[in-house]
Amino acid sequence: MLLNDKNIDMIISTFPICSQYVSAYKKIKNKNMPLFTYITDIDVNEEWICENTDMYFVGSKQTKESLIKKGVGKEKIIVCGIPVKHDFKDQAITEIRKNNKEILIMGGGLGLIPQGDKILDYLSNIENINITFIAGKNKRLIKQIKESYPNINVLGYCDNVYDYMKKADLLITKSGGITLFEAIHSTTPLYVIRPFLCQEIGNVKFIQEHRIGKVIWTRGTDICEDLTFLLENDILLDDMKKNIKNIRENLDNSSPLAYYNKSLNLCYYNVSNSYIKISGI
Repeated sequence: MLLNDKNIDMIISTFPICSQYVSAYKKIKNKNMPLFTYITDIDVNEEWICENTDMYFVGSKQTKESLIKKGVGKEKIIVCGIPVKHDFKDQAITEIRKNNKEILIMGGGLGLIPQGDKILDYLSNIENINITFIAGKNKRLIKQIKESYPNINVLGYCDNVYDYMKKADLLITKSGGITLFEAIHSTTPLYVIRPFLCQEIGNVKFIQEHRIGKVIWTRGTDICEDLTFLLENDILLDDMKKNIKNIRENLDNSSPLAYYNKSLNLCYYNVSNSYIKISGI
Protein backbone atom coordinates (compact mmCIF):
# COMPACT_ATOMS: atom_id res chain seq x y z
CA MET A 1 0.00 0.00 0.00
CA LEU A 2 2.80 2.43 0.93
CA LEU A 3 4.67 1.81 -2.31
CA ASN A 4 1.49 2.34 -4.30
CA ASP A 5 0.40 5.51 -2.49
CA LYS A 6 3.71 7.37 -2.25
CA ASN A 7 6.05 8.75 -4.86
CA ILE A 8 9.01 6.54 -3.98
CA ASP A 9 12.43 7.68 -5.20
CA MET A 10 14.42 4.87 -3.63
CA ILE A 11 14.21 2.18 -0.96
CA ILE A 12 16.96 1.50 1.59
CA SER A 13 16.77 -1.90 3.30
CA THR A 14 18.78 -3.01 6.34
CA PHE A 15 17.11 -6.40 6.75
CA PRO A 16 17.26 -9.34 4.32
CA ILE A 17 13.54 -10.19 4.28
CA CYS A 18 12.73 -6.55 3.44
CA SER A 19 15.08 -6.70 0.47
CA GLN A 20 13.43 -9.94 -0.61
CA TYR A 21 9.94 -8.44 -0.45
CA VAL A 22 10.88 -5.28 -2.34
CA SER A 23 12.81 -7.25 -4.95
CA ALA A 24 9.77 -9.47 -5.55
CA TYR A 25 7.48 -6.42 -5.69
CA LYS A 26 9.68 -4.77 -8.31
CA LYS A 27 9.55 -7.92 -10.42
CA ILE A 28 5.80 -8.55 -10.09
CA LYS A 29 4.78 -4.92 -10.60
CA ASN A 30 7.48 -4.20 -13.17
CA LYS A 31 8.75 -1.29 -11.06
CA ASN A 32 12.20 0.21 -11.39
CA MET A 33 12.62 2.28 -8.21
CA PRO A 34 16.17 1.81 -6.87
CA LEU A 35 16.59 -0.74 -4.08
CA PHE A 36 19.72 -0.22 -1.97
CA THR A 37 20.58 -2.92 0.57
CA TYR A 38 22.77 -2.25 3.61
CA ILE A 39 24.25 -5.54 4.90
CA THR A 40 24.58 -5.04 8.66
CA ASP A 41 27.03 -7.84 9.52
CA ILE A 42 30.42 -8.82 8.12
CA ASP A 43 29.27 -12.31 7.15
CA VAL A 44 26.68 -12.52 4.39
CA ASN A 45 24.29 -15.37 3.69
CA GLU A 46 22.08 -16.14 0.71
CA GLU A 47 19.09 -14.34 2.24
CA TRP A 48 20.70 -10.96 1.56
CA ILE A 49 21.04 -11.58 -2.17
CA CYS A 50 18.12 -10.35 -4.28
CA GLU A 51 18.13 -10.14 -8.06
CA ASN A 52 16.50 -6.69 -8.07
CA THR A 53 18.87 -5.02 -5.62
CA ASP A 54 20.54 -2.13 -7.45
CA MET A 55 23.44 -1.63 -5.05
CA TYR A 56 24.80 -3.33 -1.94
CA PHE A 57 26.46 -1.23 0.78
CA VAL A 58 28.70 -3.45 2.92
CA GLY A 59 31.00 -3.25 5.92
CA SER A 60 34.22 -4.77 4.64
CA LYS A 61 36.22 -6.09 1.72
CA GLN A 62 35.54 -9.60 3.04
CA THR A 63 31.81 -8.99 2.67
CA LYS A 64 32.32 -7.74 -0.87
CA GLU A 65 34.42 -10.76 -1.80
CA SER A 66 31.78 -13.09 -0.34
CA LEU A 67 29.05 -11.43 -2.40
CA ILE A 68 31.15 -11.70 -5.55
CA LYS A 69 31.66 -15.43 -4.92
CA LYS A 70 27.89 -15.76 -4.61
CA GLY A 71 27.39 -14.20 -8.04
CA VAL A 72 26.90 -10.49 -7.30
CA GLY A 73 28.72 -8.19 -9.73
CA LYS A 74 31.53 -6.20 -8.11
CA GLU A 75 30.16 -3.02 -9.71
CA LYS A 76 27.08 -3.38 -7.49
CA ILE A 77 29.00 -3.36 -4.19
CA ILE A 78 30.29 -0.39 -2.18
CA VAL A 79 32.45 -0.93 0.92
CA CYS A 80 31.35 1.90 3.21
CA GLY A 81 31.07 0.28 6.64
CA ILE A 82 27.92 -0.68 8.51
CA PRO A 83 25.66 2.36 9.08
CA VAL A 84 25.76 4.13 12.44
CA LYS A 85 24.39 7.41 13.76
CA HIS A 86 26.20 10.48 12.48
CA ASP A 87 27.01 11.36 16.08
CA PHE A 88 29.59 8.55 16.13
CA LYS A 89 31.24 9.89 12.98
CA ASP A 90 31.12 13.52 14.07
CA GLN A 91 32.86 13.04 17.39
CA ALA A 92 36.41 14.36 17.61
CA ILE A 93 38.82 11.70 18.88
CA THR A 94 41.17 12.78 21.66
CA GLU A 95 44.68 11.37 21.95
CA ILE A 96 45.44 12.48 25.52
CA ARG A 97 46.52 9.64 27.79
CA LYS A 98 44.34 9.71 30.92
CA ASN A 99 45.45 8.69 34.40
CA ASN A 100 42.38 6.49 34.81
CA LYS A 101 41.27 3.88 32.30
CA GLU A 102 37.68 4.27 31.12
CA ILE A 103 35.81 0.99 30.63
CA LEU A 104 32.44 0.86 28.88
CA ILE A 105 30.34 -2.31 29.21
CA MET A 106 27.31 -2.88 26.96
CA GLY A 107 25.37 -6.10 26.47
CA GLY A 108 22.65 -5.19 24.02
CA GLY A 109 19.08 -4.29 24.94
CA LEU A 110 19.16 -6.42 28.11
CA GLY A 111 22.72 -5.56 29.12
CA LEU A 112 23.78 -9.21 29.39
CA ILE A 113 27.49 -10.09 29.17
CA PRO A 114 29.00 -13.58 29.76
CA GLN A 115 30.64 -13.71 33.22
CA GLY A 116 29.24 -10.25 33.88
CA ASP A 117 29.22 -10.62 37.68
CA LYS A 118 32.80 -11.87 37.72
CA ILE A 119 33.97 -8.99 35.55
CA LEU A 120 32.22 -6.40 37.70
CA ASP A 121 33.51 -7.95 40.95
CA TYR A 122 37.02 -7.75 39.59
CA LEU A 123 37.04 -4.38 37.83
CA SER A 124 35.17 -2.54 40.58
CA ASN A 125 38.01 -3.28 43.00
CA ILE A 126 40.80 -1.95 40.78
CA GLU A 127 42.10 1.54 41.35
CA ASN A 128 42.48 3.95 38.42
CA ILE A 129 39.57 2.41 36.51
CA ASN A 130 36.25 4.11 35.83
CA ILE A 131 33.42 1.83 34.72
CA THR A 132 30.26 2.74 32.87
CA PHE A 133 27.69 -0.01 32.42
CA ILE A 134 24.85 0.56 29.95
CA ALA A 135 22.18 -2.00 30.78
CA GLY A 136 19.56 -1.03 28.20
CA LYS A 137 15.99 -1.67 29.30
CA ASN A 138 16.89 -4.27 31.93
CA LYS A 139 15.53 -2.52 35.03
CA ARG A 140 16.29 -5.48 37.29
CA LEU A 141 19.96 -5.46 36.22
CA ILE A 142 20.20 -1.69 36.70
CA LYS A 143 18.87 -2.00 40.26
CA GLN A 144 21.20 -4.92 41.00
CA ILE A 145 24.34 -3.14 39.82
CA LYS A 146 23.47 0.09 41.64
CA GLU A 147 23.03 -1.84 44.89
CA SER A 148 26.04 -4.13 44.52
CA TYR A 149 28.55 -1.78 42.86
CA PRO A 150 27.98 1.82 44.03
CA ASN A 151 31.22 2.95 42.37
CA ILE A 152 30.03 1.90 38.90
CA ASN A 153 28.14 4.37 36.73
CA VAL A 154 25.16 2.31 35.56
CA LEU A 155 22.72 3.61 32.95
CA GLY A 156 19.60 2.35 31.27
CA TYR A 157 18.70 3.00 27.66
CA CYS A 158 20.28 6.24 26.46
CA ASP A 159 20.52 8.16 23.19
CA ASN A 160 24.08 9.40 23.65
CA VAL A 161 26.06 6.16 23.70
CA TYR A 162 28.59 7.88 21.43
CA ASP A 163 29.64 10.17 24.30
CA TYR A 164 30.59 7.18 26.45
CA MET A 165 32.13 5.20 23.62
CA LYS A 166 34.28 8.11 22.51
CA LYS A 167 36.01 8.44 25.88
CA ALA A 168 36.31 4.69 26.55
CA ASP A 169 39.70 2.98 26.44
CA LEU A 170 38.00 -0.40 26.06
CA LEU A 171 34.50 -1.57 25.17
CA ILE A 172 33.35 -4.88 26.65
CA THR A 173 30.39 -5.90 24.55
CA LYS A 174 28.58 -8.30 22.26
CA SER A 175 29.74 -8.49 18.67
CA GLY A 176 26.82 -7.00 16.76
CA GLY A 177 27.63 -5.42 13.40
CA ILE A 178 26.35 -1.96 14.33
CA THR A 179 28.18 -1.96 17.68
CA LEU A 180 31.34 -3.03 15.87
CA PHE A 181 31.24 -0.01 13.57
CA GLU A 182 30.15 2.35 16.32
CA ALA A 183 33.40 1.35 18.03
CA ILE A 184 35.36 1.77 14.81
CA HIS A 185 34.08 5.32 14.29
CA SER A 186 34.79 6.05 17.98
CA THR A 187 38.29 4.48 17.75
CA THR A 188 37.50 2.21 20.69
CA PRO A 189 39.11 -1.26 21.04
CA LEU A 190 36.64 -4.09 21.67
CA TYR A 191 36.59 -7.01 24.11
CA VAL A 192 34.16 -9.82 23.28
CA ILE A 193 33.52 -12.92 25.39
CA ARG A 194 32.35 -16.23 23.90
CA PRO A 195 30.38 -15.21 20.80
CA PHE A 196 28.07 -17.95 19.55
CA LEU A 197 25.53 -16.58 17.05
CA CYS A 198 26.44 -17.07 13.38
CA GLN A 199 26.50 -13.35 12.58
CA GLU A 200 28.55 -12.69 15.72
CA ILE A 201 31.22 -15.17 14.61
CA GLY A 202 31.83 -13.27 11.38
CA ASN A 203 32.09 -9.98 13.25
CA VAL A 204 34.59 -11.23 15.82
CA LYS A 205 36.74 -12.83 13.13
CA PHE A 206 36.89 -9.34 11.62
CA ILE A 207 38.00 -7.99 15.02
CA GLN A 208 40.75 -10.59 15.25
CA GLU A 209 41.97 -10.36 11.67
CA HIS A 210 42.28 -6.57 11.85
CA ARG A 211 43.65 -6.62 15.43
CA ILE A 212 41.19 -4.05 16.75
CA GLY A 213 40.27 -5.88 19.95
CA LYS A 214 40.39 -9.13 21.88
CA VAL A 215 38.07 -12.13 21.56
CA ILE A 216 37.70 -14.79 24.25
CA TRP A 217 36.45 -18.02 22.67
CA THR A 218 36.49 -20.59 25.47
CA ARG A 219 35.37 -20.93 29.08
CA GLY A 220 38.86 -21.87 30.24
CA THR A 221 40.31 -18.37 29.89
CA ASP A 222 40.92 -16.40 33.08
CA ILE A 223 38.99 -13.24 32.14
CA CYS A 224 40.34 -11.22 35.06
CA GLU A 225 43.96 -12.02 34.25
CA ASP A 226 43.39 -11.35 30.57
CA LEU A 227 41.72 -7.98 31.20
CA THR A 228 44.55 -7.00 33.54
CA PHE A 229 47.15 -7.73 30.88
CA LEU A 230 45.24 -5.74 28.25
CA LEU A 231 44.44 -2.72 30.43
CA GLU A 232 48.06 -2.43 31.57
CA ASN A 233 49.39 -2.69 28.03
CA ASP A 234 49.12 0.82 26.60
CA ILE A 235 51.22 -0.11 23.58
CA LEU A 236 48.80 -2.87 22.61
CA LEU A 237 45.75 -0.62 23.11
CA ASP A 238 47.38 2.10 21.02
CA ASP A 239 48.12 -0.41 18.25
CA MET A 240 44.47 -1.44 18.26
CA LYS A 241 43.45 2.21 17.94
CA LYS A 242 45.84 2.69 15.00
CA ASN A 243 44.37 -0.36 13.27
CA ILE A 244 40.86 0.98 13.84
CA LYS A 245 41.82 4.32 12.30
CA ASN A 246 43.22 2.51 9.27
CA ILE A 247 39.88 0.73 8.74
CA ARG A 248 37.93 3.97 9.11
CA GLU A 249 40.15 5.91 6.72
CA ASN A 250 39.77 3.27 3.99
CA LEU A 251 35.98 3.20 3.97
CA ASP A 252 34.14 4.63 0.98
CA ASN A 253 32.12 7.66 2.08
CA SER A 254 29.30 6.84 -0.32
CA SER A 255 25.79 6.47 1.05
CA PRO A 256 22.63 5.40 -0.76
CA LEU A 257 21.54 9.03 -1.09
CA ALA A 258 24.96 10.16 -2.35
CA TYR A 259 25.06 7.28 -4.82
CA TYR A 260 21.52 8.07 -5.96
CA ASN A 261 22.44 11.69 -6.56
CA LYS A 262 25.57 10.71 -8.43
CA SER A 263 23.72 8.22 -10.60
CA LEU A 264 21.29 10.94 -11.67
CA ASN A 265 24.05 13.53 -12.07
CA LEU A 266 22.29 15.81 -9.60
CA CYS A 267 24.10 18.71 -7.95
CA TYR A 268 21.36 19.19 -5.39
CA TYR A 269 18.70 16.87 -4.04
CA ASN A 270 15.76 18.32 -2.14
CA VAL A 271 14.68 15.59 0.25
CA SER A 272 11.55 17.53 1.21
CA ASN A 273 10.17 17.04 -2.31
CA SER A 274 10.70 13.30 -2.32
CA TYR A 275 9.73 10.30 -0.28
CA ILE A 276 12.44 7.89 0.84
CA LYS A 277 11.41 4.65 2.51
CA ILE A 278 13.96 3.11 4.86
CA SER A 279 13.07 -0.52 5.39
CA GLY A 280 14.15 -2.84 8.16
CA ILE A 281 15.05 -0.30 10.84
